[in-house]
Amino acid sequence: MEPASRLGSESEATAWLDSVAQAYAAKAGIQLGSAGGATPVAVNATVAVSGPVSDQSHRDFVIQQINVMARYAGIDLRAGDRLADDARAVAKASQAKLDAISEELGDDLVEGVVGKFEARKARKFDSAWNWARQDAVAWIYGVLLGDQPEEDAQRLLALTNRSSLGLLKLVAATASVLQRNSGDAASVRAAAFAQSLYKAIEAKLGAEPIYKELAPSVRPHVDISATGEIKYSEVPREGEPTIVDYVERMRQEVDKKDPFVFLQKHDRISKWSLDHANTSVYFDVLAEVGRSGLSFAGKTAL
Repeated sequence: MEPASRLGSESEATAWLDSVAQAYAAKAGIQLGSAGGATPVAVNATVAVSGPVSDQSHRDFVIQQINVMARYAGIDLRAGDRLADDARAVAKASQAKLDAISEELGDDLVEGVVGKFEARKARKFDSAWNWARQDAVAWIYGVLLGDQPEEDAQRLLALTNRSSLGLLKLVAATASVLQRNSGDAASVRAAAFAQSLYKAIEAKLGAEPIYKELAPSVRPHVDISATGEIKYSEVPREGEPTIVDYVERMRQEVDKKDPFVFLQKHDRISKWSLDHANTSVYFDVLAEVGRSGLSFAGKTAL
């Protein structure tokens, strides 16, 4: 109700304020008391509310004023409530879908497919090239000092898995230094060992790194002392020194009455039975891991 032009006198201002007060009272549902005769209502006149005054009426009056002020300022007081209503509706719909899936497939499946990935747990191995150099030099000089063995299949595999031209040049240079200073048997032995490392690294240059099971084949063993103390250990399996030997033994046991390791299949009448075809494939893969190794290059694992 802003005036169209500047008010020219005090009487015009008073009349305009009176019209605004009357319009607001009508809009807010407030009955103004009579100002007496034709005297205009003063700006600071007391507004009378008809009927008995109560806490509830005061509260309603305050709420009406808040709503009017909010509308004047362009503020939506119900925006938060509407967002909350929308969020509750989405949550209700999502919960209904989850309940339907759980009822159809079971809670175990639903919980089993929930993602476990966390970015903070990701590890990037980008310094293997440098650690390979350190490991090679430490091994060569360990042989020189006589405190490290020359034969270590697992250590050699870990080193050759990180083959590179830089590693090859470093081992060649180390071998050359040892050969020039080979004044004793230890230096001769270390130089020869460095040469053997060079050949092993060169053979794997450019090849994909592999996992190969080189640990000895062991079985559980329990000792009980006279006092009842239980000691658990793992000891080598008799006649099965490698994992490949162990796998072949398990393969032979499948044809017997109670095999140790095997796969089963589920038929239409909910009966489990030994699956010879898949068991054979399983043993083939295990044996290959022990003989040639298994590469995970180019694969993504979650």
